[in-house]
Amino acid sequence: MSRAKLDIDAEQVEALASLCFQPREIADILQVPADKILKEYMTLIDNVYPDEKVFIKKRSNRIVRLMANKEEKNKFRYKTKKLLRYLGYQNKSEKEDMVYTSLRAGLVDSLNQQGVTIHALGRGAVEFILGYTIKELMFHMEQLFIDGMTWRNYGKWHIDHKKPKSWFKFNTAQDTQFLECWGLENLQPKWAKDNMSKGNKYDG
Repeated sequence: MSRAKLDIDAEQVEALASLCFQPREIADILQVPADKILKEYMTLIDNVYPDEKVFIKKRSNRIVRLMANKEEKNKFRYKTKKLLRYLGYQNKSEKEDMVYTSLRAGLVDSLNQQGVTIHALGRGAVEFILGYTIKELMFHMEQLFIDGMTWRNYGKWHIDHKKPKSWFKFNTAQDTQFLECWGLENLQPKWAKDNMSKGNKYDG
């Protein structure tokens, strides 16, 4: 879709983007549909700033240097980091935290469904129970990535159980079937739409 058909001010979008406003915030400011802003924003990035992350950081650093108020600087840095996360850019630690959060939710849900009451697990506890670290899980997934899969688009693909969780019966996190269910050998990356349509089938 061309810029003319979007019926929005491309220069305003660029100006607001350079100030590290998120696409949805730009849409609110300009009072136009969010989907149009997102398309315009990505067109801007692709055509003018191919390295989006560098663009955002350079612009934000330049603005921060011009700010005299320390509190405002910190707020702006936070806004920039928030924008980078919104766009899918994360440092190594943030990626690991993202995977840990997702894995923890799955573990707690899996145990609760089997009647094992548990509400929260720290990262150390998750790794101890599973017998492998978050880094090891991420490495395992990366070896199985197919074209298009990255940690940046995690969510469009899932950490899938080849043999569905419902096939296993266990009473504690120490049971053999629990460990088999959550073992690396039973986990694989799978596109979300394929995972949702798989249902309760084995996918080895």
